[in-house]
Amino acid sequence: MDDTLESRVKELWDRKGIEEAMVRYTRGLDRLDLDLYRTSFSRDGLDNHGLAKSPEDFLEGWMPQQAARELTEHHISNFTIEIDGDTAHTESYYMVAVKNTEEDFVNLFGGRYADRLVNEDGTWRMAVRVVIPSFHVQAPTAVGSTIMSRSNWGRRSEEDPTYERPLQPKYDMGV
Repeated sequence: MDDTLESRVKELWDRKGIEEAMVRYTRGLDRLDLDLYRTSFSRDGLDNHGLAKSPEDFLEGWMPQQAARELTEHHISNFTIEIDGDTAHTESYYMVAVKNTEEDFVNLFGGRYADRLVNEDGTWRMAVRVVIPSFHVQAPTAVGSTIMSRSNWGRRSEEDPTYERPLQPKYDMGV
């Protein structure tokens, strides 16, 4: 095992790039930023939610469902990353909250992602993502917060506060 400072820095750099690929995937889906979602996959990547599909084929079936959704939030954690040159295998845990506009509950899905990533032109991308579901529950939702103004609430578009440059505080606390 090469334990030089250079090899350790390269490993940290690769791990960060791998985690960023996973975040591009989740943020792309949550913000409906399809170009960002696409950058998480290699040229011939597959997204397997039960059936292996190209990212474009996945989006073709997934996008029509989005008009009825008020929000989705993907949370990923517990990364296990094994790097072998320009290929990596990972396992991570996910939890996804999905709130449909006409429903008074939120669906919570949990499980794991198993991924094979490749380093294409200096950027880590998923070659294969396999979704391994563990649970699904429904929980009631609150009408909204009286503490924070709706102006701070997330949006499933580039109108989300995280796209604002420069980011500015909101002073209407809606109280």
